[in-house]
Amino acid sequence: AGGPYDGFDWDTIRCPQPPIYEGGPYDGFAQAYLPAFSTIAAGSDTVCIGEVATLFTSAPTDWYVDTNAAPVATNTAVYVTPPLDGGAIYYVRDFCKNQWVPVVATALGKLQADFVYSPSIVCVNQPVYFTNQTLVSGPSIPSFGVHITGFGTHGTPPGVGQLTFSSVYTANFNYLSDGINQQGAAWTANNSGATTVWAQWNYLTPRSVNRIVFWNRTNCCLTNAPKTGRLYYDNGNGWKLAKVFTFPYPTSGSGFYDSGLFTETQAIFATRWKLELDVPVAQAPMWGEFQVYSSAPVVGGNISWDFGDGTGTATGQNVSYVYSDTGTYVVTMIANADGACPDTIQKTIKVEDCGTPLPFILAQLQGRIIEGKSAQLHWTTNIEAVELQLQKLRWNGWKTIATYQGKPITEWKPQDTLLDYGVANLYRVVAKHINGAQTISNTVALYIEKPPETFVQLYPNPVVEGNPAILRIGLANKATVVYRVMSLQGIELFRRTISAMDAGVYEIPLRLDEYADGIYVVETIIDERHYRFKLLKIHQ
Repeated sequence: AGGPYDGFDWDTIRCPQPPIYEGGPYDGFAQAYLPAFSTIAAGSDTVCIGEVATLFTSAPTDWYVDTNAAPVATNTAVYVTPPLDGGAIYYVRDFCKNQWVPVVATALGKLQADFVYSPSIVCVNQPVYFTNQTLVSGPSIPSFGVHITGFGTHGTPPGVGQLTFSSVYTANFNYLSDGINQQGAAWTANNSGATTVWAQWNYLTPRSVNRIVFWNRTNCCLTNAPKTGRLYYDNGNGWKLAKVFTFPYPTSGSGFYDSGLFTETQAIFATRWKLELDVPVAQAPMWGEFQVYSSAPVVGGNISWDFGDGTGTATGQNVSYVYSDTGTYVVTMIANADGACPDTIQKTIKVEDCGTPLPFILAQLQGRIIEGKSAQLHWTTNIEAVELQLQKLRWNGWKTIATYQGKPITEWKPQDTLLDYGVANLYRVVAKHINGAQTISNTVALYIEKPPETFVQLYPNPVVEGNPAILRIGLANKATVVYRVMSLQGIELFRRTISAMDAGVYEIPLRLDEYADGIYVVETIIDERHYRFKLLKIHQ
């Protein structure tokens, strides 16, 4: 009992104990007017990377980044963080429950808006073609068994295409994603008590992680499960926090957990990812399944355009516009996507009265899908060209996939046999003409939902030491896939099984660094059908 001015600090009076006394605020009993503050409440914030977050609590308190260090702010109910280069967790003390309360500042990635236009010389009353190049997350597909194909050395960071755990009592890579709960045999950590354990994985190319699935052991040990988790990424500048999880605890029911598709990582692409797990007991977690889903960057987003002449606007990935007057115009493109911060880009173009002294070069590209297996492109021009490049937009920019150099031509029909399914395949042709001019054609977008039939491809072949071979698998329907590497004598060196892979295209890196130079057999088994390739491994 006592009043608010009796000299006791707020830690004491904020935690009244039962019984609760009736009466007024000045009758000598603190309990009459303090029960609303018996447990501290905290509010988080979500901002864009590079911005400050505003966090708050229900009463003044001290704020910590490290609970073993000095506070970053004292006796305040509102804390404004420094500009964030990734998510951050701050801690405040709940003295009533004698525990630390985390307050999360989530930092969303910002889209990197970009576009190109053609032709490079813009003429009045002639169409200008604008093409969005903003990258967003594509279809979400499983990682383990597809992009991540085996364990590295546990307790250490993984190599490319590998997964490692902080410690291992038992682990079996084939059990991680076979759809069966092996009751802890997929991964059980070897920790000795309450601690933080981790799983790390390393992609060949940057990807966005957007779904976590695991299956806790349920035939015993219901407390050998994680309570909370944190997803981190490293794009070359150290670990950054992407998302915080609170898991059902202790395990109940089937023990199955699925985060569902989350969008906080929409604009975040990295090769290295880490999932930290807070576990309260030894040998935890005990998992019979563990799968991470991720997406490659693809061109997309919700795009709006302003052509800068006071009248012209449009929406869509690829648009065209005709300027009716000469002059200098600022074209503005705004890109939006769920779970990412929007971005705006502006480019200045000069519209000229081209007149007739020089011939106007018209370069046009068309395309179509042939039997769902390849893209047939058809390029035409009115001024002969001697050098041509067919380019395809990939995650790291336009990449040349076919070339021509020879006698002057006005027509070219290249093909692309490595289609991407479920996303747009974007193509353009860069040409050098006989008069020395260079043109960039319009961009063609070809889309196909899934392969019309199952196929397997292997490239490059030969493969050079230090580089992976890519096993490209196209599934027309859901199927179980087995792939393995053998010697020419039929000795099996490596095998993986992936159950219930959805229809789509998967690119699986195969690393042969541990094997000697020579010829190997790569076999893929899909619905009892066998696909075999001979693969030559060499040094440079």
